[in-house]
Amino acid sequence: MIYEAYNKLDNALMYGVNKTVQAWNWTTGRTKADLASLQIVSGSVLFNTLSCVDNPRSLIFGIPLSTLVIFYMNHEFKQSEKKEVDALEKEARDLSVEKEKRRYQTLGYICNFLGMVKIPRMPLYALSDISLGSSFYTMRAEYLPPRKDCVRRGLEKLAKTLDKITAPAPEPALISYKALQ
Repeated sequence: MIYEAYNKLDNALMYGVNKTVQAWNWTTGRTKADLASLQIVSGSVLFNTLSCVDNPRSLIFGIPLSTLVIFYMNHEFKQSEKKEVDALEKEARDLSVEKEKRRYQTLGYICNFLGMVKIPRMPLYALSDISLGSSFYTMRAEYLPPRKDCVRRGLEKLAKTLDKITAPAPEPALISYKALQ
């Protein structure tokens, strides 16, 4: 019973995450790894900023360590996406990517749980944890290939429309009455 409730919650969350990644891809033309990288960087920057305000000594170890973690996770996100793309091109699934997605699921739940626990006492730290957790959820989403962003697509359509409007009208062909007889 608990497992069924857990699956329903996970499916609902992943439905929302997939829609978010689709909107991100449609708007920016970028992939889920780009969005996950943005989320993990913003969460870490927020956490480091708050840590420095609360305890300036965290500058010594906290920021360098966090920077290494961000670098590692961004690299891992890109590698995971690359393996997923390679497998999709072969119309298959990469088992190592599926294993990573299960790990991302666990990490996402842990980060979001920590964020939910912190909301009443430390809402900005909670936002940091939820941003980190969201990056792991994002990496579990379905892959969408990069494409042109919505502004470029809109400008291209506008240019085509203007070309059609400003194109000279075709001249009517003159047909002599004698040619018809």
